[in-house]
Amino acid sequence: MQKTLTGILMIMAIILGVCGGWVTARAAGSGYYDLGVFAYEEGDYKTAESDFLKALAADPYDIDIYHYLGKTYLHLEQPGKAAHYLLAVKKIAPDRPGLTADLALLNMQEKNYAKAVYLFDKVISENPEDVLSVYRGGICAYRMGRFSDALIRLSKAASMSPSVKPNADYYAGICAYKIGDMNVAFEKFSMVRLTAVSDKLKADAEKWLDVIEAEKASMKPYFLYASAGVTYDDNVVLDPMDADLFHHQGDFSAVGYVSGRYNLINQRDFKTGIGYSHYQTHHSRWRDYDIAGSIGDFFVQYRAGRCRLGLRYLPSYYWVQAESFLARNDVTPEVSWNVNEATTASLSYTYRHNNYFTDPGRDGHANIGSLGFVRALPDKIGSLSGQLSYEKNYARSSDEDYGQFEAGAGLNLRIMDMTVLSLSAIFDSKHYDSKDSVFGVKRRDSRYYAGLSLTRSIFYDWLSISLDLDHTFNDSNIKYYKYRRNTVSFSVAANL
Repeated sequence: MQKTLTGILMIMAIILGVCGGWVTARAAGSGYYDLGVFAYEEGDYKTAESDFLKALAADPYDIDIYHYLGKTYLHLEQPGKAAHYLLAVKKIAPDRPGLTADLALLNMQEKNYAKAVYLFDKVISENPEDVLSVYRGGICAYRMGRFSDALIRLSKAASMSPSVKPNADYYAGICAYKIGDMNVAFEKFSMVRLTAVSDKLKADAEKWLDVIEAEKASMKPYFLYASAGVTYDDNVVLDPMDADLFHHQGDFSAVGYVSGRYNLINQRDFKTGIGYSHYQTHHSRWRDYDIAGSIGDFFVQYRAGRCRLGLRYLPSYYWVQAESFLARNDVTPEVSWNVNEATTASLSYTYRHNNYFTDPGRDGHANIGSLGFVRALPDKIGSLSGQLSYEKNYARSSDEDYGQFEAGAGLNLRIMDMTVLSLSAIFDSKHYDSKDSVFGVKRRDSRYYAGLSLTRSIFYDWLSISLDLDHTFNDSNIKYYKYRRNTVSFSVAANL
């Protein structure tokens, strides 16, 4: 009896020791779990991860710890680890509150957007006020290219929560732009500009607003520009087409220019149309050198992503003193590429055919290649541009065969609210292939041009006045072709 009682007491002691150890371990695990929850709620996810792993080591079968670890890894954007814990929870307790939303976010991070949208919709059907599920479902639809669906979801999310609104409006604006609804896109980005706390988000919205303004301008089916002014030229040109022949006398002239274009097909990514430009000078003294030019324009443009492809045909006709001087035809395929938000590069080739009525020896054709760029400067203060080109001219007379390299640069700066300062510089080098039949040497020219222009809007945005100063110096190994030329012009222009 005595031995039996002693054995029972020993067994009880062992059981109490084991249970006490388990209770102590469970209590320790519970402490780490509580610390993990606290860190998670504070947004300290690395600490939460450490605490939850310690709690799991003490109690490896606690489903609460598994769920919180899965949620923590979602916030740490480690979907592989999150999936391990969340899928284990799904097997044990598929109806656990909040699990569907977590699985939806997991699929979103794994880029399984269709599955994510399905799960977000399931969450919303049970809780229509879950704004994050509405927003995230919209983002997933956006990532899949379902822009109309995404626009609806994101607009709804923006209306449900002020904190979500700026980001939701931003992506909704992109969706509206993608489907071609520029008015809605402009409205969304304007709202982001007003409500966003993030300076970066505001700046990005501003860039999109600039893109939309340019897009709206490009969608206008017509373009019309007209200018009229007066020019003083201290070295009146005798030949309008680059023969470098001058009168060496100064004169005033009235100058008029008009240009128009109409898009016959005016789709966002495809345009084709016609245009016409006319240029006219009327000298005060040297009427024999009045010049007129008419230029037609037939064009096709196609945009594919960041590239724009174009083909232009420009027939032109020039008169000097009302007599036919030159008929010219240009065919130009061109491509431009938006390198980034600020920079556009372009590449073009022109085949040119010339027919000179007064000098048949200059009849012939030319091949011209050009490479250029335009870069917008920060804070909308202006733009910088540059261009390189090479022309190879072939004529009936060997005196007119030449190669010409040209490099140019331009800078536009907004110096006041309504005033733009434009600076331009051009250098070209022209080398003739054969000895000149009159002078007996191969002609070599280097020409330098500099221009300054001040333009200011008056009364209306489309009405402006301009003051232009231009200087040209041509240096040639044949003295006859050396010259300097300065012009000062004042004009009024309408751009509709």
